[in-house]
Amino acid sequence: QASSELKLRTSLGFQMAPRQDFLVAQRHQKLVEKLLSSSVRVPAPQEAKPETARLTAQEVRDVFTRHVPGVEKFLFRGQAGQFSLKFLQVAYRDGLRAFQGTELHNHLLQLFRLIVHYGHENGQGAALHLRELAEAFMECQAVQARVIERVGYQIRGVSCDFRGLVTCLVDEYKTWSLRLLAAERLAQGLARDEDQNPTHYENRLTADLGDLLGFSEADVRRAKLDEHARSRFQVLKSRNSTGAAARCRELFDMEAVLGAFVAEVNSFSESSPPEGLARLFLSWASENLEEKHVVFDEETFTHVQIDRTFALSVFEVLFTGASAAPEDESFRGLAISRLFATSKPETEAELMAGSAEKVLILQELVGEERTVLGLPDTLLRNLMAVICSFIPSELFLSTGCGRRL
Repeated sequence: QASSELKLRTSLGFQMAPRQDFLVAQRHQKLVEKLLSSSVRVPAPQEAKPETARLTAQEVRDVFTRHVPGVEKFLFRGQAGQFSLKFLQVAYRDGLRAFQGTELHNHLLQLFRLIVHYGHENGQGAALHLRELAEAFMECQAVQARVIERVGYQIRGVSCDFRGLVTCLVDEYKTWSLRLLAAERLAQGLARDEDQNPTHYENRLTADLGDLLGFSEADVRRAKLDEHARSRFQVLKSRNSTGAAARCRELFDMEAVLGAFVAEVNSFSESSPPEGLARLFLSWASENLEEKHVVFDEETFTHVQIDRTFALSVFEVLFTGASAAPEDESFRGLAISRLFATSKPETEAELMAGSAEKVLILQELVGEERTVLGLPDTLLRNLMAVICSFIPSELFLSTGCGRRL
């Protein structure tokens, strides 16, 4: 039987991993399809409150020189004589020129002034915020706008609930996958950018794919106002958008997201802020876990200690409503599928049933070879179901097999 199974693997061109790996990979795939969709995205925050320009140009300069050593030498895109500090002073008074006449102009202007005023008043962490801003002004205005919004919201203390914070974490990795996609498409010659600055092409892709993949509403709105992105690059057509979105999902690193989540949650301490991810996780766990204390270490019960396996189920419950952990998957000796109060794990039979159509197609491809392999029909179908549960429908649609779907 083992020999026959090996022949099947070889004939189908697959290197089969253990069953558990297939199930985890399938769970990852389903979760990525959910996360990179319009149903999971960071909503646009409220417009910035008015900030009067109450500092002189010299006072603005003093704020940056006091908090950011060496800022006087920062150059805009490395151009001799184009000092970033001068543009910072102008931005405080007039805003970003690239966004004048748009709905974002006043919004960015108010946030920029908020950051400068925060530094003027020596607010906590002001030096770090002002350095981020000053460094952004060494790049194009698209980068400047992105940093102004992010830092401004941090200072305003815009807060989210637990699901909202996890959505923000996912959004960061969506951005990374899009940057990888942009770099890949430029390298393949699918787009050309003589400027050697990927930001504007990234904005082109954000504008075209943002609603498909659920990018932050603020990022999409800003990207659509990028004049360089509009003038240099063609809008992706519908068919190309679908393919690019699928590739972006492939580049999304679900393992890295889970690892970052675990690291953040496990960093919980007495000093963790009440609005932070680590502390909000404990509140969420107390409401959604049957065993409330399972997230703590077993020796002292004072440190949060979860792993990626547990985190995967947390993400599934948050974004799909239920953990898909199999019955034999455990955490601290307890079945994960039974830990979550709302969990309704998908059974192996359901996984097999979802692949029935693909099994029929794959059987056609194998054809007469199944008799050569000497496998009983029942075993053959079960093996194919495991294989097919891991294969995206898009793969079938992109080949001649799609005639059956």
